[in-house]
Amino acid sequence: MSITTLQIQGCKKDSENVDSTTIEGTWKLVGQNLGLPDGYIKVTDGELFTLNNDSTFKKGTDKCNEGVYSITENVITLDYSCEIKKSMLSDGIQEWGYSLKNGTLRISPKFLNCDEGCTYEYEKISNN
Repeated sequence: MSITTLQIQGCKKDSENVDSTTIEGTWKLVGQNLGLPDGYIKVTDGELFTLNNDSTFKKGTDKCNEGVYSITENVITLDYSCEIKKSMLSDGIQEWGYSLKNGTLRISPKFLNCDEGCTYEYEKISNN
């Protein structure tokens, strides 16, 4: 009696080795919690949020979606660079509380009164 061993190789997806322990890179919105009644919901086609190592950023697809950022302790400050920034919330300078745990970037607006604990969750898709 002979035993035949069959080995099946699975398909390996070619993907970049993404370092999700550093904040610089491109992140994709995958979930959000905007409070009651919905609570946490998954996002399938979320916006992109790019934090470059030269302190520039791009967030979303609105007319005003880029500028410079700075990080102090657990706060990311986004300073938008468009002409209409004075018409934006916080005059286009927005502070976001953040945490980076287990490959997930969570941000929460400090410039809004969000008693429900609004949070946005991003997963890194590129190191840039």
